[in-house]
Amino acid sequence: MEALEELAGRLDIRIRRESFRGDGGLCTLRGERLIIMNKSRTPAEQIDLLAASLGQVDLDGLFVPPQVREEIDRRREPPQDAASAVEDEPSVERMAG
Repeated sequence: MEALEELAGRLDIRIRRESFRGDGGLCTLRGERLIIMNKSRTPAEQIDLLAASLGQVDLDGLFVPPQVREEIDRRREPPQDAASAVEDEPSVERMAG
């Protein structure tokens, strides 16, 4: 968790832990990027949220330790265009008839 928090700091993303319903995530409030987390979540859930939130940020050109980058990449959502393109392509079986 420390490495993810340090990365957020390098990206000028502040982390706030608060009590509320839901999980939280990355947002922009008055021009400031924040990751808001439900402080009642387990450490593992907080790590998941941090990694998923940082996966929404451009990390190109920034050194991220390999283990931290793996955690982030595992939680990245595939781009909508790529996911829908794969589903829309006909399979060989369907083409062969």
